Amino acid sequence: MPANNEGKNLIIYKSEAVQAISTCTPPQPGAISGPTNQCSTQPPFNYSVAPVVGATSYTWTLPGGWFGTSSTNTIACVPGISGNISVAATNSCGTGPAQTLSVTIIAGPQVTITPFTSSVCAGGSLTLTANGAPNYTWSTGTNNASIAITPTLTTVYHLTATAVNSCVAVLHRTVLVHPIPTLSASAEASMICSGETATLYASGAANYNWNPAATGATVYVTPTVTTIYTITGTSAFGCVNTTTVLQNVSPCTGINERNEMELSLNVFPNPFQNKVIVSCSSLDFARDDHGKGGVDNKLEVYDLTGSMIYRTELSSRNEIDLSKQSSGIYFVRLQNKQTVISRKIVKE
Repeated sequence: MPANNEGKNLIIYKSEAVQAISTCTPPQPGAISGPTNQCSTQPPFNYSVAPVVGATSYTWTLPGGWFGTSSTNTIACVPGISGNISVAATNSCGTGPAQTLSVTIIAGPQVTITPFTSSVCAGGSLTLTANGAPNYTWSTGTNNASIAITPTLTTVYHLTATAVNSCVAVLHRTVLVHPIPTLSASAEASMICSGETATLYASGAANYNWNPAATGATVYVTPTVTTIYTITGTSAFGCVNTTTVLQNVSPCTGINERNEMELSLNVFPNPFQNKVIVSCSSLDFARDDHGKGGVDNKLEVYDLTGSMIYRTELSSRNEIDLSKQSSGIYFVRLQNKQTVISRKIVKE
């Protein structure tokens, strides 16, 4: 009967259509390759399946606490807890059945290195200490939990820690080496009178402490005697160095007499090249008309370090030969029993 035959043909066509649709999705992937019994401290773990015919992407499902993502037939993971890894192939028709692999995670050693932040000043020492495992191997060759180090430059130290269950943890610690500050210090005037204020300078560090007590890169002091000041400079990284500066002090007694002598003192030429002339018309420094000075009158020349480089008995006119000295700043000092006065001179 035509009506029934047409109905049967229609049923056959529907069955073929259903069969075509059901075979469009990708098949189940083959077995998953990768570690199934692994220490938690030895990631990443790599898993893969053979390419699935007709698949355009893959969907991976990981156990709790795992990290990793991929849309290909391979995946790299950081493990969490034990569980099942599964993967299914996908195309435009849908996602096929998943393949599953059971994975057991063995707890590895939870190792730390102290101090957690490591740095040292050049020439300094530091102790690194490991905790959390019974066995250690440092990149220095030491097998103890602690190592004492004196690095000369920034260095990375490697530690391999092994637990009782043979699981291994590998850690790295960078130790930064900071330079020692290079300090310099100077006095504005190599010599002052007792009770006068001197200005001292320091440079090369971030912070400065002076002994006798003062702080800062520039300090003002009023010494009554010649004093050596010790400066402790600290860098921004806490590294320390010290240096010293000398401040010469003269009694400079007899202020009125000093003022009179200063008015009568003449130093020329200044700046000079080889020779400089010092003249003084004060009666206390030149007692007669023959140019001969009074008793205990001295003429001295000092360099910037405070070292005396020239000395003679003072007369009313004195020619000083400094041709053998290098160019720079010097100080002429006139002195008798009561008074000391000084002038700065510059050799070109």
